[in-house]
This record gives sequence, structure tokens and C-alpha cells, in this order.
Amino acid sequence: MFPATGQYSCGSAEAIRNVNENFELAIPEQTKAYLKKEGISSSDLKRLYFGNESIGEKTMQKYADYLTDIMFIKAIHHIVNIQMKNSTHPTYFYKLSYETNEPLIRMLFNITLPVTLILVNDFLKGTTHAEDLQYLFYSKLAKSAGIKEYEVGSEDFRIMEYLTQMWTDFAKTGILLLRLKIQDQLEKVLVHLRETYKLQIFHAENIDLNLSKLSLLDSSTLRALSNPTPKITELIPTIWQPITEGNEYIYLNIDKTLRMESSSKEELRHKWKKINNKL
Repeated sequence: MFPATGQYSCGSAEAIRNVNENFELAIPEQTKAYLKKEGISSSDLKRLYFGNESIGEKTMQKYADYLTDIMFIKAIHHIVNIQMKNSTHPTYFYKLSYETNEPLIRMLFNITLPVTLILVNDFLKGTTHAEDLQYLFYSKLAKSAGIKEYEVGSEDFRIMEYLTQMWTDFAKTGILLLRLKIQDQLEKVLVHLRETYKLQIFHAENIDLNLSKLSLLDSSTLRALSNPTPKITELIPTIWQPITEGNEYIYLNIDKTLRMESSSKEELRHKWKKINNKL
């Protein structure tokens, strides 16, 4: 996944040349503050991603990887860590790996690499931010880009089926819906008590519905009820496991097939603190 536009874009040759000569141009202010706190220089960061190579046509994929980390991946993992530590509800992590021949975002912003490099359908390797949306919605932008509705039986159609099925299943069985169902049942009970026994009782929405505190639902039951893949089917042949504390991130890899995978937290590309260990 990589960004498309803006100050840090994989833009003109002149812009890339300027970044190579002054790498700080490609470092957001918030990231600069973090690097200063950790005692990491801009040249250290550049060396981590590019080694002794210059930023140019031959290293555009590495530049895209760097931009992806600072604009998306590092922050996403930060939020995941917070969720694992503080949330009482399950969090589901996924990675869209499937690469279509008609990537809407890349087509709209003309995100390509020089023709001298090995490309995937003439585009940068990997998926872009928000590329999964084209499988959930057939937009006017897609029509204007010449992308037709997916043909039944095609790989694109299969990815569309994966996403729409899992997203609608989560809407049916997700934790918020479960809370609303319990709240609705509580409200009916309270109405009965008020009308029958003339009791002054608050409405159900004022009652704490922290599901982790409900003795009738243990944690495993909660996970099952709120899972975006509530059961294995011919279309969805795996159960999407929620993230857990530990040394690895587990996630659902969405490609031509669905499978659970994991990545080591210590081997992440954006584990910048490891820079000091190599100096």
C-alpha cells in the first residue's frame, strides 16, 4: 500500500531529486519530533530504507514503501497496539493483497513506475490506501475511469464477494448490533416494569452496557457473536481471528484466497528504534 498525492508523492523527477538531496523534505513534522526524541537523524532514516542508494527511478518502490510507513502503516499499528491493550471488544485486522488489473486509485492518480523497472500491470507493486472500496461500491469514478462492473466468475468478482459478505456479516453480528439488541430487550423489560408496577426506572440507553461485564456472555461467546466471519462457508473458508497481545500481529490476508497470517512486531520495516542498535 502506498500514498498517491501531495507533498510526499512519488512525483516529478525534480521533486524526487530534491528529496534525495534533502531527505527532510519527505519527513512530516510530527515524525521529525518523534525522530528527535529517539535520537534518530534524517540520514539514519534514509539509510534504513535506501542503504547507500540514491532516491531515483531505480528505488521508487523503496520510496513508496517509506511513504507508506510514515503515512499509514506506522499509525495503523500504533492504533492496533492501543486496541489490544485497552479495548474490551475484539478488533479485526486485515491486509488487502489482491492486485487487480484495474486499480481505481492508481488509475485516477496515474501511480506508476518507470518502464525500465519490473511492474505489476504497469503500476507500482502493492495496493493503495482505500483500494478496497472499489469492491464495496461501484462508483461514478469507476465508470469514468472505464472500469466495468465485475463479471461473474472473475477474480475481481470473487474479491467483491469476499468483502461484501464479510462486511455485511459484521453488520449483522457485530458488537454494536449486539449491544443494540440487548438494549432493545432491556427497554421492553423496563417498560413492563414501569407499566405493571409503576416503578420509576431509567431508560435502557442510560444503563451501562459494557458487554465485558455481562456475566451471561463470556469472552469467547462475545468474539463469536461479533465475528465478521461467524461461520465457515464455501465462499468464506476461514474464521477471521481477532488481534491478540503478543509478539505478532495476526490478520486476515485478502487475496485470491482468504487466509490468516501473522507478522513479527520486531521485524516490521518501520521499527525505527532498531536503527540505534545498528549504528
